Amino acid sequence: MEILEIFLHSLINLAILLFEYTGVLIIAFAGIQGIVNYVRGNPETRLILAKGLAMGLEFKLGGEILRTVIVNSLAEIGIVAGIIVLRATLTVLIHWEIKNEQHEKQESAAAAGMAKIAEPVSAASPAATANPESAVKTTVAAEPEPAAKPEGSSESDTAGHI
Repeated sequence: MEILEIFLHSLINLAILLFEYTGVLIIAFAGIQGIVNYVRGNPETRLILAKGLAMGLEFKLGGEILRTVIVNSLAEIGIVAGIIVLRATLTVLIHWEIKNEQHEKQESAAAAGMAKIAEPVSAASPAATANPESAVKTTVAAEPEPAAKPEGSSESDTAGHI
């Protein structure tokens, strides 16, 4: 039984290291990618960086949760619980930031789309300035043609039946 406990303890320690190092690598890669995007002037730098940080913190949080399986004392449980609370809080804040950034991006895209719609035709077409009557064209939707009635029926026959 003691051999099984040692094996399980070693397996959990290996999984913790795997999760922790994966999280560190993801955070480091996201940081480098963020620097490159910042230097290039990419407007989505904050969003990309926040997504990378969130993913890395999720892996590190997974490692801390696994660590709770092998703690031996109440003091260690308190330390691990504090670390879990801090990392979970950071993850929630980063996800909140991501959501706000995406919402702002959608609003600005919608505003840009509305600006294109509201743009006058005369500014877009030099031919429109030469002939002001053709600058504004109105499209009227054609009314649908009524369906053909079967022969021998009248309006009163079909009025009550749907």
